[in-house]
Amino acid sequence: AYKMIKAGGVSTLIKNRRLAGAVIIHVGLALAAYGVIFSGHYHHDKEVVVAPQTSFTFDEYTLNVDTVKHGDEQNYRSNYVPVQVMKGDKELAMLYPELREYSSRPDQIYGEVAYYSMAKGDLYLILNGYDLRQNMIRLTVIFQPLLIWIWIGSILMCIGGIVGMTHRQKVNE
Repeated sequence: AYKMIKAGGVSTLIKNRRLAGAVIIHVGLALAAYGVIFSGHYHHDKEVVVAPQTSFTFDEYTLNVDTVKHGDEQNYRSNYVPVQVMKGDKELAMLYPELREYSSRPDQIYGEVAYYSMAKGDLYLILNGYDLRQNMIRLTVIFQPLLIWIWIGSILMCIGGIVGMTHRQKVNE
């Protein structure tokens, strides 16, 4: 592909859709690999136990933890904690990690992870438990860097496949 582009210029990609599709797929593969490598090796997490109406820091973020709230839905009971995510003086997101008790399975509690997605990574917040008598909430915060690059790479690979399949010319034998 490199020799063909070097010999014929960029117009070679426009004329040869199969080659263009292959180049796009390989660029997408490189971006996805970049995202997998960095998200796997550079993620970090922190488990904290805090009192309601307090704050804690995680990297450059300040997380303001509210009190435990309760809600009844059609088929489950929800216990959640509103958490405001701040970076400096700017509010980035309001996250609501929760624990659910489904009416069909009252003996099991299911956790719902709250997340905020950014270009540099995703921030996940998990409510592990709470004890209102002891005035404590247990949370896990996880930062996964560069996950969006996996998505961008995957989308590019799909686009490259479509480009490679369209407008194909017959090859003379």
